[in-house]
Amino acid sequence: MNRSDRRRLEKEFKKVLSTAGDCCGLCGKALEHNSKTFGGFVTGSQITLAGECCVNKMVSVMASGVYVTENIDSIPRIKPNIKSSHVTQEGVATAIASIQSHFTTLDKMSDRVMRQAGIKGQPNNVYLGEIPWKADDSDWFKAHPNRSHRMRPIYSGEAVTLSKELIIPPPLENHRYEILVRQVEVGKRIRTVFCRNTKAYIPDEEEVIHAIFDIVSRSGTTGVLTFNEVEALAVRYNISLSAKPH
Repeated sequence: MNRSDRRRLEKEFKKVLSTAGDCCGLCGKALEHNSKTFGGFVTGSQITLAGECCVNKMVSVMASGVYVTENIDSIPRIKPNIKSSHVTQEGVATAIASIQSHFTTLDKMSDRVMRQAGIKGQPNNVYLGEIPWKADDSDWFKAHPNRSHRMRPIYSGEAVTLSKELIIPPPLENHRYEILVRQVEVGKRIRTVFCRNTKAYIPDEEEVIHAIFDIVSRSGTTGVLTFNEVEALAVRYNISLSAKPH
């Protein structure tokens, strides 16, 4: 490929990724998480992004990558073991395989943690780096080794990390959003959001927070969380919510 074509590819391919980067440009099929993608030319010098489904229809493949929809904050940095700016096809294939292996490992781990936590549905983002709310949870559970659940204030900007589909309206009067955290094992935790009534006393007891987490995270749960509902479940965890604060 000459320099002119290379510059055109670099410029136009960015537009393709930003406007139609979620599907194969040849058949329109939605790209799957952790699947290989290919950029280059098709008939008529058209530049497109293709999935594995249509890569054989391309005239020239000039770029390769991996399409991911989950855990995108943890994309690994791949450093090719080369001494020049030229990257071989084998080097690209090795890098792509390493990225896919990374996300396969994360996906399996998150699926396992979800099952252990008793949570149904698809897992959302897995955060591996140091983030304020993550460090807070880690420190808290280290200081409370006998606890598996906690309720805490929500951090600024944390809501968008819970789910892409999550919409949080302004809280009602005398209500505020808090985060419920379940530690499945050391270093592996699941969070969900909870809008609490600030006038209702919630004892910071493992069985109580455990019960609230179970109810809130239950698939399809909406509406008001009642005292009787929480107490009925908490009693099974050997505590009564009738106890007065002291």
